[in-house]
Amino acid sequence: MIVGTVALMLKWAMSISPISPANGYDTFSSARQGMQRAERKLGEAASAISQGDITSSRMVDLIVSEKMYAANASVIRTKDQMLGMLIDVKR
Repeated sequence: MIVGTVALMLKWAMSISPISPANGYDTFSSARQGMQRAERKLGEAASAISQGDITSSRMVDLIVSEKMYAANASVIRTKDQMLGMLIDVKR
């Protein structure tokens, strides 16, 4: 059961396309899209669980979605702090 859960998490992580700064990478847009993806996955898992589909993979989806959302929120918060420091330095 645990092996299947880990495999599911790895499959989900690999489905996220790699980001390259050479491809016009924008931190804010990427983080916003990640948060939206996490919200969508969280909604799907919560809906399935509320309909009685209480499986380990659904619980993993909930946990991964929560961590995904938190990580992307942290990226946005860090970018905001960096921009704030740059503005303060310029003054």
